[in-house]
Amino acid sequence: MFENLPLKLLSILLASLVWLFVMGEEHSERSYTVPVQISRLAEGLVLLNEEDYVVEVRVSGPRGILNNLSDDDFAATLDLAPYGKGEVDVPIPKEAILSPKGVSITRIRPATIRVHLDSVVEKEIPLKGVVHGDPAAGYEVGGVELEPASLRLTGPESLLAQITEIPTTPIDVTGLTGNATLPVQVDFQRHLVSWPPRPLLAQVKVSPRMVTRTLPVAMEVTGKVRDGYQVTKVEVAPASVSVRGPQRVVERLAKVSAGEVEVTGRHRSLSRRRTLAPPADGVTFPEGDRVSLRVEITERLEERVVEVHANLHGEVDPDYQVGAVQVVPDRVRLRGPHHTVAKMKRVETVAVEIDGARRLITAHPHLRLPTGVRRVDDGSTLTVIVPVEERIISRTLPVHPNFNDDLPAGLRVKRLTTRPSEVEVTGPARRLRDLDQVATRALVYPKAPGTYPMPAVALALPEGASKVVPGQVAISLTLATPSLRRRLPVHPTLEGVLPAGLRLTEVVVKPGQVEVSGPEAKLEAVTELATEPISLARVGATRSLTVHVVAPAGVEVATPEVAVTLTIESER
Repeated sequence: MFENLPLKLLSILLASLVWLFVMGEEHSERSYTVPVQISRLAEGLVLLNEEDYVVEVRVSGPRGILNNLSDDDFAATLDLAPYGKGEVDVPIPKEAILSPKGVSITRIRPATIRVHLDSVVEKEIPLKGVVHGDPAAGYEVGGVELEPASLRLTGPESLLAQITEIPTTPIDVTGLTGNATLPVQVDFQRHLVSWPPRPLLAQVKVSPRMVTRTLPVAMEVTGKVRDGYQVTKVEVAPASVSVRGPQRVVERLAKVSAGEVEVTGRHRSLSRRRTLAPPADGVTFPEGDRVSLRVEITERLEERVVEVHANLHGEVDPDYQVGAVQVVPDRVRLRGPHHTVAKMKRVETVAVEIDGARRLITAHPHLRLPTGVRRVDDGSTLTVIVPVEERIISRTLPVHPNFNDDLPAGLRVKRLTTRPSEVEVTGPARRLRDLDQVATRALVYPKAPGTYPMPAVALALPEGASKVVPGQVAISLTLATPSLRRRLPVHPTLEGVLPAGLRLTEVVVKPGQVEVSGPEAKLEAVTELATEPISLARVGATRSLTVHVVAPAGVEVATPEVAVTLTIESER
């Protein structure tokens, strides 16, 4: 135990001195860059963002120790086993940092790191064959089938969700003229994704190249149409069709035949629907094989000279009339279908407007021609001349005796007759329109009462009129002393008094006025008429009486009797 005791004591002394030196040395801080290592993951998970995680570690300690340290003297390890699927911010504790003795950790930056953990899954992904090169001329690749058609990949779920297909290495089809089976490999690499190795085969289908062309459709018309008719148009709709087939076959085709259409003895156009026959083996009609055939058959055109008739529209002014209409030229040469031209006797112009006209009209209208008919002469302009003349009419008008003086004083016309009372007047309509009578020559009233026959009184010809039939009339005039007609009030004549205790409250006369006639001298002095006397002494109550009207001598009463109502009341 006590062997080499002096040496041991010296060692202890020296160690104590070193410890005292170190403990007494000045402390300082320094930062180091430390990589972070992932130690564990939960089962079934994978770390997507496999990157170089680093943290800055700040430590403190004696300056002498720190001066001898480097980044490699530190290490950081994180355990991710406690964490599940998704993005996680994982804290870095001081315990995760392995550091040399004699130093202490004061800060870790960043304090956390973000990791993305995802589930490891399997997924069946289809393979896609990639073709390289071209088969022999006139052939094409119809498709590629892979065996197997898909691979089962293992990897992160989010990565596999982004993969829709796996390409192969290029499959060389250069010069192939038929189907072939070729080995192939997967041209695919993806980090964290794997699959079991297995051989792959590509079944390449090579067939003649199919091309599409547009070819005209041809139709043949056979036979002869009816005499007098002709084939004017042959149509196929559509005029061309698409054909599809092997390239070497289709390129030799020039047209597609729609067959024959027989027209012997026909005189009407005809239409047919027909299914086209393939022009060669293996050729089809991708857009349809039905076509419409039409053969237009029309009559032979003929020429004919026909008259021209002016077509007038409207009516001239009521006081005028249309005279003899002229058309220049009055005949034209027309060309058109036989059955149309053969029936034409004349041709009309378009409407010439004459509505309200009062004078000569000159127009240059076109012809109104049937469909298919046209004018083939020199084509000179048509001129239509429409004379417009005053219209001559006859009217029956009453005869008016024309007395050019006043009736003598003290006389009146008792009767005036004319035979005939009406005559026929002839002349321009506009002048006769406002006439309402025909006057006689000037007459003079006789000076005394009496009847005066005038057997042949000449009629005056109205202004503008050309004739009056008959030209004379017989007139009979009777003059008499004038009499006066008036309406005068009727005043009842009451006599006597009412019995005691009664009183008269109202007297009503109906009618209250009557018409009288008589010599003017007598009627001018009469202002009212009286009734025959009514005795009040004989009236004991309200009564209605019919009484006569009393008029002066020579005066006639139109209503000789009136009704008089007396209203009697008791004085109590």
